[in-house]
Amino acid sequence: MVMSVAAAIGLGACHKDDNNNSVNATDRDFMVNASYGNVAEVDAGQLAISKGSTAAVRNFGQMMINDHSTAQAELNSLGSQYNVSLPTTPDQAHQAMKQQLMNLTGTAFDSTYISAQVTDHQNTVQLFQNEIDNGNNSSIKAYATKYLPAIQMHLHTADSLRTNH
Repeated sequence: MVMSVAAAIGLGACHKDDNNNSVNATDRDFMVNASYGNVAEVDAGQLAISKGSTAAVRNFGQMMINDHSTAQAELNSLGSQYNVSLPTTPDQAHQAMKQQLMNLTGTAFDSTYISAQVTDHQNTVQLFQNEIDNGNNSSIKAYATKYLPAIQMHLHTADSLRTNH
């Protein structure tokens, strides 16, 4: 989820790498918002494993934990390399969604979780495409390019699960 407030939190100054490839505002905003997304997906995935009423929802939650943990580890490395502070907790919107999910069970949990996953991944596809199109730093753009197909697959899977519920 893209939040303008997030862009103003903990952003490092522009730094240059060995290729004189500076980090612009798009790169920094992308890194912060991608981090919020990764952390939120891991958090929600843990809920899905414990509260999901179907194996498909629980398996999707485990995939979110695995894939987004890997993506976050790589993003943390980029954040360190370019001195961009990244969030370690979900943003307010995802915290509110978690509270809502914690109060649901059964198919109500499943359908709310999966619908939120569709929306989140639609937004994330746009976020990553924007970085690919408008970012400046080749390493950060390469990260977006590397992970965009997985995000699109997550969106397709979540959409399929939503259709089947």
